[in-house]
Amino acid sequence: MVIQYLGQGELKIAQGESSISFADGKLRIGGRDGFDIYGPGEYEVDGTFVKGIGSTGVGGKINTIYSVLFDDIRLCHLGALVDDSLNAETKEAIGEIDVLFVPTDAPKLASALAPKIVVPMYKDKSDLHKFLKEMGEKENMQDKLLLKKKDLEGKDGEVVCLSF
Repeated sequence: MVIQYLGQGELKIAQGESSISFADGKLRIGGRDGFDIYGPGEYEVDGTFVKGIGSTGVGGKINTIYSVLFDDIRLCHLGALVDDSLNAETKEAIGEIDVLFVPTDAPKLASALAPKIVVPMYKDKSDLHKFLKEMGEKENMQDKLLLKKKDLEGKDGEVVCLSF
């Protein structure tokens, strides 16, 4: 699996011929002509399982947290989350997380969700540095994250910074 951060919360994740992407509050399974998911609900598309969980977004709008099982790895994209504390019901709906994509203003939530890998979504380097300081981590920029299920063994909240 190859994970690339495109900036502004946008990500592209590919495994062989399959891909998913997160952008502008939607999740797309497949390439240009793929299947778009906008909002809460449960979906299965081409062997990829998606759970969209509603939460509070910017300006009181609905934000969707996407929990995705892709290539046997559980991904979670928190979207444009405004409240960095989630109720027990939402945390339970999200479930176990292998890779968490988290806004830089939610470091406490990143720790509380206990993912194996944390990928901060940042707008600029000052946001990223503040997040890393609160997480007690140092900057370790990578162009992309190459990941296999076996690579997750023994990981516990490892922070991976992806450049864009």
